[in-house]
Amino acid sequence: MHSLAFSPAPSTLSPRPFLKWAGGKGQLISQYRAFFPKSQDFKTYYEPFLGGGAIFFHLQPQTSCLMDINSELVNVYQCIQQEVSKVIALLAMHQAKHCKEYYYQMRSRADGNRLERAARLIYLNRTCFNGLYRENSRGQFNVPIGSYKNPKICYPELLYTVSDLLQSTEILCSPFDAVLEKATGSSDFVYFDPPYYPLSATSNFTSYSRFAFMEADQIRLQQAFAELAGRGVKVMLSNSDCPFVREFTKISRSTRLAPSAPSTPTPNGGEKLPRFWSPRPKSLPPKGWRPRSWPPWNLEPMGSLGAIEFSRCIYV
Repeated sequence: MHSLAFSPAPSTLSPRPFLKWAGGKGQLISQYRAFFPKSQDFKTYYEPFLGGGAIFFHLQPQTSCLMDINSELVNVYQCIQQEVSKVIALLAMHQAKHCKEYYYQMRSRADGNRLERAARLIYLNRTCFNGLYRENSRGQFNVPIGSYKNPKICYPELLYTVSDLLQSTEILCSPFDAVLEKATGSSDFVYFDPPYYPLSATSNFTSYSRFAFMEADQIRLQQAFAELAGRGVKVMLSNSDCPFVREFTKISRSTRLAPSAPSTPTPNGGEKLPRFWSPRPKSLPPKGWRPRSWPPWNLEPMGSLGAIEFSRCIYV
């Protein structure tokens, strides 16, 4: 174990994502803000597809439950929560040794205790190509090194603030539908940000771990969404704006919102931002059911609806 020691110092730095994550929502928060429930309107926040946690860090809820099926990612958050100083010491070691040869040496390893694995994942994330997290079928990280001159690997001040925020957070390695066992009513707010349904064959990046997210999973996700909303839970879902996804959700009226950076709207890709929906299910689709028309339950719009016409889709 590396012998460097760090101690927290008073900081005015706000918690924010410490991992780079494909599909992260950090740059879109300014457009999502109007669609989040007010902090006084919910007690517990749930995020079943954690990733980089941009929405969690923006909301900074007093009580929360973060979930992900990626056990190594969950281990990182748990180690930052519980033993952040030791993780920082290991990151300082990685910072000092970083080079191309060292990167591939670390990428090839899968051993070590939980702290060593957490620090190694953060190191690889901060130095790999575009901050991608991708595994092969054997669960091995396989992203090449990025072209960074001096990547910031060890950021003690940020990690201490993140650790402070995580103290009131439950962090679980669970599938997304485990949230059904926890969120029960109007004091709960659930945000789903799954691997998006691909708009084309070339955009088919539906998993960042060996557990692919397929059409059947998308259907299970919509079932979970409907069940939670039926309980009165405040629930928000992002996904591709495409015919397959639209078959689950009727849109009443929409308003085009400008993206955070100049972008040309695509005819089949957009991001829907409905406000609040009150589903009244007649029946839920059976497992394995593939939609051919609108779902067999009614979705009654309870407020305004917005749309971002560029890459993704959110249903609230």
